[in-house]
Amino acid sequence: MSPETQAQGGPIHERRRAEIAATVPSWYSPALHLVLPALLGLGTMAGALLSLRDLRPLELLAVPATMLLATPTDEIRTVRRGRGRSARFPIFSAQQKPGRTSGGRH
Repeated sequence: MSPETQAQGGPIHERRRAEIAATVPSWYSPALHLVLPALLGLGTMAGALLSLRDLRPLELLAVPATMLLATPTDEIRTVRRGRGRSARFPIFSAQQKPGRTSGGRH
């Protein structure tokens, strides 16, 4: 094994990966996990588009205007809370540094 492979974890990494893979149920299908939500989302969008009637140009601007306002707002909130940490659900921030608590500002 090369020193580069050892630095990346080598057999320890592969053992951990095998442990995690062993917890995945036998009935789970990654392809189905990809395709089913995509089809549901595309079907919902198609249904919504087919139900639209007699829109004016100003009404068509509602979607891009919402995206333009929502994206920066979400980014600002994410930065203020701290990237990668969940203030409401500390159990989800498993990559904490030792000695730090989740939730709240430091």
